[in-house]
Amino acid sequence: MKNLLEKKYIEFGRLDFPSPPDDDDLDDVYSELIELDGYYAGIANAAISGKKSEYDQGVSIFSLQDSLNSSRVLSNDKTSIFKLRTYVKELCELVRLTNLFYSEKSSKVS
Repeated sequence: MKNLLEKKYIEFGRLDFPSPPDDDDLDDVYSELIELDGYYAGIANAAISGKKSEYDQGVSIFSLQDSLNSSRVLSNDKTSIFKLRTYVKELCELVRLTNLFYSEKSSKVS
């Protein structure tokens, strides 16, 4: 699992972070993504490095993904929405693999 997480982490690190959207309706989503991106990348990096990390399950990228995929995003900036959705999808996959890594690790300890 660690090798799979590490591979995804490297691939994710190669992605270009989306540019700020032109549409003000997307500002909150973009700001939240900035915070969550650093948070989850740090958690994944800590897992790969074997370092202890305070992993807050209450912090959720999946709610951001839901927001982007819902009809609540009423923006005409379709290009920005597409780029944000694509980036968030990749971040969600990194989070999923990190969760699996920690679950696997804790089940071995139990």
